Amino acid sequence: MKNTSDVIIELRQILSQKIIPQVTAKESLNIILARRPLRLPQGMQAKRRPAPGLKVDGKLKSGFFLAQDTKETMHAIWFPYFCCVVEGEIDMRLGIPVRQGKSRGVVNSYDIFTLSSNCVLLIPPGVFFPEKNMHWDQPSVPPVDSRVFWLHILPNGAYCHTSTTRKGVHSSDNFDVFVPDNQLGTITEILTDELQSSHSDIALSAQSALLLLMLRVQNGLSNGVRTAKSQNGGAQEATVSDISSTGVNSTILERACLYIQKNRGVPLDIDDISTHAYVSPSHLAKLFRTELKTTVKKYVLEQRMEAARSMLINTEMSVQEIARFTGYIQSPQFIRVFKQVHHVTPLKFRQRHRHHGY
Repeated sequence: MKNTSDVIIELRQILSQKIIPQVTAKESLNIILARRPLRLPQGMQAKRRPAPGLKVDGKLKSGFFLAQDTKETMHAIWFPYFCCVVEGEIDMRLGIPVRQGKSRGVVNSYDIFTLSSNCVLLIPPGVFFPEKNMHWDQPSVPPVDSRVFWLHILPNGAYCHTSTTRKGVHSSDNFDVFVPDNQLGTITEILTDELQSSHSDIALSAQSALLLLMLRVQNGLSNGVRTAKSQNGGAQEATVSDISSTGVNSTILERACLYIQKNRGVPLDIDDISTHAYVSPSHLAKLFRTELKTTVKKYVLEQRMEAARSMLINTEMSVQEIARFTGYIQSPQFIRVFKQVHHVTPLKFRQRHRHHGY
């Protein structure tokens, strides 16, 4: 059985000899974001095979939303995964929620992607995996030998491990290696944004973000620590309870609050905020209640009112302009909400505090 040092050396070799050279050789690397609408890299022939429909039961079990089909149970992950195919070919089973229209967030089917060597798959929060053998489906027939590097991004770092298929038999490392790095989540978010954008340099910018991520993981592996594996031999999705600590909760709240502050001028709901913070909506709501003694809705309102107060005192912007900058399409709605909070209209507030200070 391999010890921790052997696994760390092996993971570093995979990154330095396989993945990082492929990332720098742009023409031989395919990056896929598992989010609709799917954008497959030019020239990639990944197969998509529709599977039986899923029925989301709307309940939580051990922190996961469940979706049932006739054969198995799938759950939605909380934190993003990277799947890097180092050798051979694998089949990946994913249920990707619809992101627009009345069916937003609904998973009504799942697809099986066949990924070949030099493919990198980024799986964002909310995508559904099978509870059993969550990382792979049965490989192609006849079986194809394969090796996969897995990276599981958390708010305070990432878990790394490898899995292999030999003659149709799956196996994994006996343990994960944890790389502590608070910046990995931010870099993953940047990469996700780049993969969704439509600018002309998307390939170069995505390549740069992925290279930075892999280099930081490689450098951080020298400080990796051993963690327990799940009993069924497959890597287990980390939950908030698994990593819960004051530091992690602070990181989650910091990400959520910063996202709210940066997006005060656009419509916000708890689903968007919790996705950005890599937790479920219910857990984020609980953290706001227990740690900040408020609700997400009240915090969003207070941030908008704080911005409005500052602009009323320190700028010559009109009430209509301030309303738009604080997320209100119609100025009467902004005036009504402002008066409910401050018991005075925005114009009277401006007059009063410009004379007396704030």
